[in-house]
Amino acid sequence: MAGWRDHLSDLLRKAEDLVRDLAAPRPEPVPVPVPVRVGEGRRTRMPNR
Repeated sequence: MAGWRDHLSDLLRKAEDLVRDLAAPRPEPVPVPVPVRVGEGRRTRMPNR
């Protein structure tokens, strides 16, 4: 039984990584508003005659 201790510590390390991943709050993708140039939307809705 040479490397059973290494195997156990490896399993423990993997389990700790998994728990850390689950416990970490995942940053949700924030919808970035597309910048509209000032006056562009206004021009189409109310065209100057």
